[in-house]
Amino acid sequence: VDSAGLQVFYMKNPSLPFWVGSYPTSGSIKDIFIKDTLAYMLKSKGGSMGQLRILNVANPLEPESVGTYSLYVPKYYFSSIFVMDSLAYIGDGDEGLYIVSISDPRNPYLIGSWFLPLDEYADIVVKDGFAYTVSEDHDLIIFDVSEPDSPRYVTYMFLPIPYWDSSIRSISIKDSLAYIPAGDIGLLVISIKDPYHPYLVTTFDTPG
Repeated sequence: VDSAGLQVFYMKNPSLPFWVGSYPTSGSIKDIFIKDTLAYMLKSKGGSMGQLRILNVANPLEPESVGTYSLYVPKYYFSSIFVMDSLAYIGDGDEGLYIVSISDPRNPYLIGSWFLPLDEYADIVVKDGFAYTVSEDHDLIIFDVSEPDSPRYVTYMFLPIPYWDSSIRSISIKDSLAYIPAGDIGLLVISIKDPYHPYLVTTFDTPG
């Protein structure tokens, strides 16, 4: 991805991947989420406009554009997308959280948002009606998205990472635990059993 557009590789043998197709785009691709036969891409479109572009990748040799939705936000702050059911959750560091309906991929439209500017929403995961986001400001931010047309800010937790370390890039969730890679600190394990009161369970030091 990025300024070269979407590149598709055949990965049946992970040790010997090979290129099979591509889809050219103008601007840079910031994140991508694959669900079924559709690829949801966040990209900069120019000026103060970003774009959600949806591609049909059923034929990986020739991806085809299905639909687009343009967002009037600073293009360099697009950072993350998560898709669940018929909704796309988009993090934008200068504005906050956007929720876009993709029930008809040909005509996506905005149904809800919450303004909360941060340095950058590095990743988003949605589980059981809550959206969990991590930012390069070293925060875990939680939103209640059980009503997508009116998402609500729940809480944030400052992650114990040195201020000079901008290594927060992702979050994974399993059961009631969130796992956050944190650079030199290692792996942070956060309890989200009560999304209103997350807390650090442990850290796991990783060599290197």
